[in-house]
Amino acid sequence: MCLIKLSIINPGGIVMFKKDSKKIIGVKQSIKALKNLESLSYVQVYVARDAAEKVIKPLLELAQNNTLDVIYIPTMQELGEICNIDVGAAAALILENNIIDL
Repeated sequence: MCLIKLSIINPGGIVMFKKDSKKIIGVKQSIKALKNLESLSYVQVYVARDAAEKVIKPLLELAQNNTLDVIYIPTMQELGEICNIDVGAAAALILENNIIDL
C-alpha cells in the first residue's frame, strides 16, 4: 500500500492517505460533490491557506453548515502536490475511508 504523508499540524496527529485515494480537486467540484454525496461522514475538506478568501468562502460555509472539519494546508502548491497534480489547488476533498490517522 502506497501512502502519502501530509506534513501539517493536525489536532488529531499526522494524517496519511492512500496514494490512489478518491480525491475531488477544486472549489467548484468540491462544492458540487458535497451537495450530491449521500453521506458526508466519509469526507475530509482540505483548503490552502493562501487561496483567495472570496474563492474558498462558499466551500467553507458549506463545510461549516455540514459540521465538517477543514484541514488547512499552507499553500496551494503543497495542496496540489498532495493531490498529485502539477498545479496548485485551492481546495480538495478526500474520502475519509482512505485516510489513516496516526
